[in-house]
Amino acid sequence: MKLLWCLKMIPKLANNPRFIEDCRRYQERIDAVEDQGNRIALEKLLVQLKTQVSYIDRSHDQIILTGKMGDDITDIRSNITSIKRTLDNKLDQIERSRSAVKPAPHPNVE
Repeated sequence: MKLLWCLKMIPKLANNPRFIEDCRRYQERIDAVEDQGNRIALEKLLVQLKTQVSYIDRSHDQIILTGKMGDDITDIRSNITSIKRTLDNKLDQIERSRSAVKPAPHPNVE
């Protein structure tokens, strides 16, 4: 029983204010994407990011319970880095292309 209480007291990465803020920022940027296909792909990446972070949290619980670190922890961290890089790159690319497309100037009407 004491061990379960201990697990509840361990801070979770998914509840970390920085991670929550990153997710909020990503979601705001995704919401601004006009192309639905791109938006869906980006939302899937965000879900993958949150899933990988929950895997890290569970791995930390496993370390406390068993005293052993899972073999997949390095892969999970690499996945998180890769997903964040992909999200950033795709969002930057979409935002750059959106700002590059400027409406044609209106002719002066006299």
